[in-house]
Amino acid sequence: MDASEVNDPKGAAGALKTPMHLLPPSALEETAWAHKLGAEKYGPYNWRDTGVCATTYVAAIMRHLNKWRVGEDLDDESGRSHLAHVICSANILLDAAHCGTLQDDRHKQP
Repeated sequence: MDASEVNDPKGAAGALKTPMHLLPPSALEETAWAHKLGAEKYGPYNWRDTGVCATTYVAAIMRHLNKWRVGEDLDDESGRSHLAHVICSANILLDAAHCGTLQDDRHKQP
């Protein structure tokens, strides 16, 4: 059955909202574990309370991505996926920017 055959009046309204169904559950779950580790170490949503420097998270993203690139799947400290840590750090950058707590110390081209 394709979309033209479905009688779903709420579907049209839902189509205008954030498509949460497109986020893979396994990726969300693994990333949540990385967020939990950060919450235990620094406090939940700490970036909203204190603010964060962009370069701190860019460096963390690069470290985890480089470990993954050379074949190391899991972080030694957490035992969770390096890619989940990359996503976690990117989530924090996005949320800090949204909340106005991102200290944007990137080196920007003139």
